[in-house]
Amino acid sequence: METITDPARLAMYTRAMRKTARPVVLVPDSDAGQQVLMQAARRIPRAVVVGVVSIASSAPSGALPADVAFVDSTPPPEVLVDDSPSLTRTVRLIGLTHCSDIMVSELHFDEVLRLQQAITDLALEVTVHTLPTLREPDGLALARVNALLSDDERHAALALSAALTAGAHEAPKGDDAVLAAARAVFDIAPNITLTSLEILSGRLFARATVGEHELVDTMDIRVTGN
Repeated sequence: METITDPARLAMYTRAMRKTARPVVLVPDSDAGQQVLMQAARRIPRAVVVGVVSIASSAPSGALPADVAFVDSTPPPEVLVDDSPSLTRTVRLIGLTHCSDIMVSELHFDEVLRLQQAITDLALEVTVHTLPTLREPDGLALARVNALLSDDERHAALALSAALTAGAHEAPKGDDAVLAAARAVFDIAPNITLTSLEILSGRLFARATVGEHELVDTMDIRVTGN
């Protein structure tokens, strides 16, 4: 694996790969299982996988199963896409890498939808691939914030995945039943505050706070066989 810190050098490398008709798959810096995302990207035939590590990230570039690790030290963008710094950085990386594909987690599904809309609006020729939310053995959605939780906070955070699971079981009854079942879990769960709960393109998406930490989770509730 090659590590690149110069954006111009990265652009030159990925342009050369595209000229050989190989797909360039971008895997942005992610708190939701970046290594698994890269492994999924490798399953695309002949893929050149570009993994991005931000300066603020704790993930060492040498641990990434990518062909190229780009250490992104660029300053925050001044002009924002959809008023979102993270979305703007991703769109910038799409342009910089000339990627044909991008691999992201469904954990932050609200951001996935915004990314897909930005790609459509800006007429970018890139295909978005998503992986379902990855989970730890106790059901908690895999995210870097988990390492910051105390034992009590982690126990409280488990209500998030429990609420989404309860909602998913009610999916055949319709959206109202899904939302009611999920809210019922939060109503009795201690030490966790629900801040957002909505259905987005067949996924139940929730945002909550535990202590000083913000947590998100997404679960596919599409009913198969209908």
